[in-house]
Amino acid sequence: MSSNTRKIDVLIVGAFKHKKGGATGGVLFACKSLIESRLKEKINWIKVDSTGSIPPPNVFWRAIKAAKRVFLFLFFLITRWNIKSVILFSSSDASFVEKGIMCLIAKGWGKRVLFAPRSGSILINFESKRFRIFGKYVLKKADIVICQGQSWKDYFLKLCDGESKPDKFVVIHNWINSAEYKKKEVSNVVVKETVFLFLGWTIKDKGLFDIIEAARVLKEKNFFVKVIIAGDGIDRFAAEKLVKEIELDQFISFVGWVQGEKKHKMLMEADVFILPSYFEGFPNSVLEAMASGLPVIVTDVGAVTELVDGTTGLIVTAGDVNKIVDAMILYCENTNLRVEHGDNGYFRIKNNFDIDSAVVKFEEILVKNNL
Repeated sequence: MSSNTRKIDVLIVGAFKHKKGGATGGVLFACKSLIESRLKEKINWIKVDSTGSIPPPNVFWRAIKAAKRVFLFLFFLITRWNIKSVILFSSSDASFVEKGIMCLIAKGWGKRVLFAPRSGSILINFESKRFRIFGKYVLKKADIVICQGQSWKDYFLKLCDGESKPDKFVVIHNWINSAEYKKKEVSNVVVKETVFLFLGWTIKDKGLFDIIEAARVLKEKNFFVKVIIAGDGIDRFAAEKLVKEIELDQFISFVGWVQGEKKHKMLMEADVFILPSYFEGFPNSVLEAMASGLPVIVTDVGAVTELVDGTTGLIVTAGDVNKIVDAMILYCENTNLRVEHGDNGYFRIKNNFDIDSAVVKFEEILVKNNL
């Protein structure tokens, strides 16, 4: 980029701060990796941080913090006249409402808005009539809606009753920097124990208690397994208590949040990744596992099946512990299948879900359309 070429100003609202204990999430990675990509050579990112927490603050403090962010957002719109585009990364519930309000404010100021909803539980929100009315209005007002997968695009199109042009809904799958991940090498040494790894929020909706029940069944069937739960959340204490009560301490361990080299080490030591969620958008943890050459056990939720198919992992029904057990047993008994699925997943990530592919699409939307 020429030194005489002026960068364009883009106002971005999303997560940028790592929480205490190393907690990370898909929105945090998406936002940080985007602003740190080669786009920074062409874009001057103006950030409004909306990093959330689990458990969230009470309604009063949540409203106070949201109001501060909205005023900061408005301040930038007023004082930075060069801002042409705004990108809003949204989760569900109050986050969607807050970013929705920002979308309407930005449109009132004549800005081009990219709205990026990224939570699977948005589906629950839209079951509410009031939320659905508001959400549809926001999606219709946004210039571009970033969809995590084709299934999300189809859902939002249907939600808007065909009143929005299909090309405003742009599919940009979640991404990772695949160069940071090493492919697991499978040893020829025969081992009795199969290691299953879970990475994410330790909450019921992630299938946490289904994993515990599946491990209990496997113990009764005399399978040698170890389950590592890496993450934290509102249900961790209850899960740890349950594990002790049913005497699974030797089979299940809780290690809290892991990141950096520690996370990569766990991915290398695991045999299978498992995430039997009830709701998902497009889970980054599955991308990380596949980029490390691990086969995966997932559920048919959100856009997961656009990432995982029968050649890269096993798909089970959310909440069906028997199917989870069957999938775990299949991988326990068949090392060759684990290797085959792991290899296929590794190359699928390398070829389709690297950050470079996402940057190209964002550059097209944010930079080339502003020239």
